[in-house]
Amino acid sequence: RTFGTYGQGDGQFTFPNVAVIDSQGRMYVTDGNNGRVSVWDGSGGFLFHFGQGSGDAALSLPRGAAIDARDRLHIVDAVGQNVKVYDVSGRQPNFLFAFGELGRGDGQFSYPNDITLDITGRLYIVDRENDRIQVWSY
Repeated sequence: RTFGTYGQGDGQFTFPNVAVIDSQGRMYVTDGNNGRVSVWDGSGGFLFHFGQGSGDAALSLPRGAAIDARDRLHIVDAVGQNVKVYDVSGRQPNFLFAFGELGRGDGQFSYPNDITLDITGRLYIVDRENDRIQVWSY
């Protein structure tokens, strides 16, 4: 089954990257060039999008995504040089915090691109321009 079309409106994508599913069956798709995450129901119906605008919760170039066992959505922001974390257990995502910054040191990124979690909850973040994978736990 396919869903979504090319563009910038509701139910549209411009360079979608990753899709992950929360405990309620909603699908979150990182929509890189639109600077947002689109949310869809289990049947492929568009619900809403978030992440555009300004402020701490805003996304620049969302790429990778992962959801942990507590319904926390982790979004890698390649241009923001960080990972943004949202609680998606309710009706709407709630921004919790971000971590990381531009640089080459521990806890710093240069164009982070993807993320995954292991069964213990550790985060593995692809730090593309620093040619490494960083492992995080909190």
